[in-house]
Amino acid sequence: MLLIDNVQVIEGVTVYGDDSDFTKFYLVPEVPRFRMNETGLPSFSFFKYRMPIERADQSKGGGFLVCDVEFSVPADKEKIIKDKLQEQINQRFARSNQKPPEVKIGTITYTKGTAKLNIESISDKFVETVFNPGKPSLYGRNITPFTIELTDLGATFFEQALQNKGGFVQVAYDLYCVVKLPPIKVDVWFNSSKFMSFTQDLVKKQVSEGAFRSVCRWLFGGTKKSKTTVEHDISEVATQHDWGGVNIQFNDFKASDEVKQKIRDWAWASLAEAVKNAASEENKIKPLTEEQKKIPDNVTDFHQRISNYKFTSYSMTYRESQAVEWNMAPQGMLEPIVNLKGKDGKPLKWEDFSTVVDLDDPFFKTLEVPIRVNADFKDLPIDSVEVHCDYHEGSVHQINEYSINSPDKLEKFKSFIENGQWNYKYWYQVNYKGESEVFKSKELTTDEKFLTINVGDTGILAVDIAPRPI
Repeated sequence: MLLIDNVQVIEGVTVYGDDSDFTKFYLVPEVPRFRMNETGLPSFSFFKYRMPIERADQSKGGGFLVCDVEFSVPADKEKIIKDKLQEQINQRFARSNQKPPEVKIGTITYTKGTAKLNIESISDKFVETVFNPGKPSLYGRNITPFTIELTDLGATFFEQALQNKGGFVQVAYDLYCVVKLPPIKVDVWFNSSKFMSFTQDLVKKQVSEGAFRSVCRWLFGGTKKSKTTVEHDISEVATQHDWGGVNIQFNDFKASDEVKQKIRDWAWASLAEAVKNAASEENKIKPLTEEQKKIPDNVTDFHQRISNYKFTSYSMTYRESQAVEWNMAPQGMLEPIVNLKGKDGKPLKWEDFSTVVDLDDPFFKTLEVPIRVNADFKDLPIDSVEVHCDYHEGSVHQINEYSINSPDKLEKFKSFIENGQWNYKYWYQVNYKGESEVFKSKELTTDEKFLTINVGDTGILAVDIAPRPI
């Protein structure tokens, strides 16, 4: 098990020893990084896309940032560290005839943890949503996947920011693992006392008129009067007292001030967790309801006393050889893609991890033509106008017919297009009221985006005749 006081730093990596096996070590990197796949490339993709212009919501596009983050030591650096640790073991056996044992790299057992990006708190003008499972894998390389959906402004901003050699994306891990305590004694204790008291007294008294009032009423007349007095006293008191502390006895424990401070931080974090639990809903005194405070009807003398008391106590003593939960919070800037190198030693190119997508795909382009008839169906002898539309190009052949009997009626001809061809054919037929004869136009070819059949094209001749003197 990881022993927290057996610690050293090699190649910028914190190396812990084991509590029982001197050849076993645990590696803790300083900062997280982008996950590297089997080919030695980072698991990182940036997509910037553009929408077709004709959109009801006026959105222009956006972007996606998809990446995996891991908390592990690169294989090449792990080999260097392992070789240096082996040198330390070899020195211990330099004066003996025994063969030095081989160094082993252990796996840290994580019990819980979270991982977050600084991007999650950026303005919604740049970031739409962030998908984050909330916690890393808690084993192996502690991989956490992230998917960030960007607005059009965010896509433009992130495209530049992610190419900044100084970095832009920050990640914060908050991990807990099981470790072995050094030869120390730690006492963590906390007490919480809560008290609530509610008191109310109600007294109603009927007060008769005095002697002077009676004489006045006898001399000058009047009615007998009396009055009612009500005394209602309410008192409500709530108090809470919390006290606790941390006592650490290092005894003969020899370690750096940094290690001792980490132990203090861990102990106070344990106290903070106890305080948090004491403040939970189940440990709170619930306020009285109005029903509990209600005074019964028609009472003249009422006295009520309600009190509630809760006491919470937490005490824990940690000693040498005990296993405890230890917090590790690695965080920092992820190394930008443009600063990383491939297996060939050459710098990675942004273009290999970035894709620009034009969503105005010709495959999905559609022809949408509104159709109307500009004619007075009420006063002219027109019953209806039938419009026939035909689009035929390549493998696409779309035919639709519409019957229009009002100038306010609007139909729409829709068809996918192919080979960039926007031309379509149409003809129309005019049906007259009370007539078997019809007027049918010739077939026409057009690329108009709005098709209007005018009254002059419907085979109607309108003549106004007015009488005049001869």
